[in-house]
Amino acid sequence: GFRTTFLNHSNDAYSCGQYPLGVPGTSSAFHYVPTYISGNITGIGRASHDQNSFVDPSGELHVLGKDHSCSLGLGNDPAAGSITVYHSTRVPGPYSSFLPIVKIVSNGGASLFLTADGDCYSCGFYYNGNLGRLDASWPAPGVSTGDWYLIPPPHGRTYYPQFVTGSVVDISASSYRTFGLVGSDGYAYAYGLDYYSIMGIGNTTNTDVWLPTRISGNVASMSFGSQQSLFLTPQGDAYAAGGNSVGQLGLGDTTPRLYPTHVTGNVTGVSCSATSSLFSSKDGYAYSCGLNDFGQLGLGDHDNRDLPTKITIT
Repeated sequence: GFRTTFLNHSNDAYSCGQYPLGVPGTSSAFHYVPTYISGNITGIGRASHDQNSFVDPSGELHVLGKDHSCSLGLGNDPAAGSITVYHSTRVPGPYSSFLPIVKIVSNGGASLFLTADGDCYSCGFYYNGNLGRLDASWPAPGVSTGDWYLIPPPHGRTYYPQFVTGSVVDISASSYRTFGLVGSDGYAYAYGLDYYSIMGIGNTTNTDVWLPTRISGNVASMSFGSQQSLFLTPQGDAYAAGGNSVGQLGLGDTTPRLYPTHVTGNVTGVSCSATSSLFSSKDGYAYSCGLNDFGQLGLGDHDNRDLPTKITIT
């Protein structure tokens, strides 16, 4: 997105980049160096390009940014337009019964919350199935799901987090209306927009998936980019699926994959940006592949890579 948020060992949060950052006393458009936001923070959510989210030691959720379609969970009426919250604000009830929250992810139109009990809750705008639920308010009578801008409130919106599913150990979000879950059963699930076959369930066209759908088993963690997905097994094997236009799957080519395909072994972590992928290895090094137009692969040049390439820190 347009900003980076950091959490130091003293539980202080800092942010740099484009507003809204939550920097006390300012709504300045840009901060070019990491700037203090708040203390007493234990977690930072994976946010969209114009939202930030934080968890405090009691598991309370704090958010800021543009409240697109109720995705911040503050109860704002979207009929009033997109409201910008410049400073970190506690999300009010009714949700205190499922504290503490241990992870939050968002992709603009919706947000997903994971509690310590393994339950998931979502809020925001029903679009391409990105809330993971079917609801009586959706679809709105006589309105196509594609004509989201015509849908009057309250149809297609949930102002506060509502239950999606339980028995979840990890969550992930793409940058484009896709959410992923890792269940306690070891399976990966996804819902929302299956864009560029990102879900790895065999769709050859962009498809709305309204409820969490099983992808694959033996999964410990997962990560979504804008087009690609990465899956990590407990044994340290990385798999990739989805779009591959710039080699972001790390398979030595630019051919998309409809199902998770083995990339490499001895992996301890996986992470996706929009069209770049990163792997941390048991050898202590990080490896990257995909788009590198701004040098984001950390390889000292601007050349794309279609295989995971070792990053050397000097």
